[in-house]
Amino acid sequence: MFSLEALSILLKMRTKWNKTTMSRVVLIVLCWLSAGCQVREERNAVILEIEGQSVGLFDFESYVKESLPEGSSSLSPELLSTMLQEFIDEQLLLKAAEDERIHVSSEEVHEELQATLALEYEEVEREVPRDGDLVRRVIERVKVQKLVERHVLVGIDVTDEEVQIRYTMNRALYRRPEMVEISQILLETAEIAQQVHAALMEWPRRFGETARKHSTGPEAERGGYMGAFRRGELPPSLEEQVFGLRQGQISDAVKTNFGFHIFRVDEHFHASDLSLNQVSDTIRVELYEEKSSQAMAAFLHSLHQSYSVKVFREQLSFPYLAGSSKADENASGSQAPSE
Repeated sequence: MFSLEALSILLKMRTKWNKTTMSRVVLIVLCWLSAGCQVREERNAVILEIEGQSVGLFDFESYVKESLPEGSSSLSPELLSTMLQEFIDEQLLLKAAEDERIHVSSEEVHEELQATLALEYEEVEREVPRDGDLVRRVIERVKVQKLVERHVLVGIDVTDEEVQIRYTMNRALYRRPEMVEISQILLETAEIAQQVHAALMEWPRRFGETARKHSTGPEAERGGYMGAFRRGELPPSLEEQVFGLRQGQISDAVKTNFGFHIFRVDEHFHASDLSLNQVSDTIRVELYEEKSSQAMAAFLHSLHQSYSVKVFREQLSFPYLAGSSKADENASGSQAPSE
């Protein structure tokens, strides 16, 4: 088992947080800062030792808060055990990065803060305290990223031959189903729908303009464009109408509980096999992710074999359901630290 954070680093995917997540992180940081040293010491019982280096309960609780959606409650022992195993993986990666003396520059920290919080340069300087826990976490993240790039990603490659083999052996997976791209005009009454439909039959090119002017649907400002749909994704009454239309054709008014719909099929894609050129990039990404995941798992396994890990179950607030890793074997025989 390895951490989701490590895997996201592994795949070089950087996601900007939305405002809700940002608010949650700010709240967590404020809680950390306002809790005070005394409260921190009382809660920060030692739950792990990695090569004799202690890791406190407070760190794991912070990891859980950061990892779960806002408002999560009633966490099961199974979920907490999984998260603890992921936390151990993260701590092992950090330990390895420290042992290799991986350096993180202030510029790298600043860039990561900008990307993570979706802030401008000046906002980071003004709003993020340099000695806070958030900065510490960012430093740790960049260290792990460098470690993973050095030991996991280096040398990983996907050849054209591998892409060809995957395509040949899985042709059924690379097939485009029948799809339609549609736009609609949603109207409140049958009388208005009849009038609009009659006008469109005379001037079909004014569909987008008419949608923006008369449609009550949320997509009106986009000229009525709704997107692409496969068979089975639309209500049966609507699907029968739109899939029976040719590209550019306009439907009769269709009544639903929302009103009267007039559809135009912007594109009609018939089911077809996708060529190797059309899917080669997708296959290449799939193979790269598989190889990277396997390499990451092997690297974490080597860390579990290289470092001694002890879990002090007595300090946990939940029954730790250990798996089969070396860390878990150590955990099964560990005792609480003596006073």
